[in-house]
Amino acid sequence: RSEVFGNLSRLRVLKLAKNELKTFNYSVASRLPSLRYLDLRKCPLSCTCDNTWLQSWLNNSRVQVVYPYNYTCGLRHHAYVHSFDTRVCFLDLGFYLFTGTVPVVLLLLVVPVVYHRAYWRLKYHWYLLRCWVNQQWRREEERYVYDSFVSYNSADESWVLQELVPQLERDSFRLCLHHRDFQPGRSIIDNIVDAVYNSRKTVCVVSRSYL
Repeated sequence: RSEVFGNLSRLRVLKLAKNELKTFNYSVASRLPSLRYLDLRKCPLSCTCDNTWLQSWLNNSRVQVVYPYNYTCGLRHHAYVHSFDTRVCFLDLGFYLFTGTVPVVLLLLVVPVVYHRAYWRLKYHWYLLRCWVNQQWRREEERYVYDSFVSYNSADESWVLQELVPQLERDSFRLCLHHRDFQPGRSIIDNIVDAVYNSRKTVCVVSRSYL
C-alpha cells in the first residue's frame, strides 16, 4: 500500500518474497525513488490489467529485480508476468460498445417508420419473393397444370369456344377455361389467381367488350 511506503524515499532494498501480493502498484514504486533491489519471489502476482505497468517495469527498470522472468501468474505455472498478453487492457471498450449499439438503436428507430409507411408494399414484395423462391425449387413440369389460361369476355365466348380453343388444343395445348376448369363454390378471384399461377402463359382475348 502507498501509505506504508509513503515516507521511505531513501529505501534501497525491498524484500517482499513469500507474501500474498497479487499486485505491485505503480503508486508504490513511484514513492520509492531510491529503490535499487526488489525481491517478489513466490508472490502470487496476477496477470491482470492492474499489473500491466509492472510488465514493462520489470523489463526496463533501473531496479534489480530478483529473477524477473520467473514470476508466474498466480498458480498458473505456464504463464509469466513479464510476457502475458496486455492488448486487452488497451481496448477502448466504450468505443466498441458505442459502435455496436448505434446500429441497433438506428435499426429500432427505422424499422417502425418503414413498417408504418410501407407495410403493404413490403408485404407485396414479400409475397413476390415467396413466389419466386417456390418457382425456383419446383420443377417446371410440376409447377404448371395448364399451358395457358384464357381470359375473355362472355360476349366473345362463342368465338373463343368455336375458333380459338379447338385450334390451340389441336396442337396439344392444355387450356384453362373458367366454365370448364374453375372449382365450383370457390371465389371467382381465388379461381382466377390459381388459374394464372398454374398456367405457363395467360392468353387475353382483348376485344371492345373485354376493354
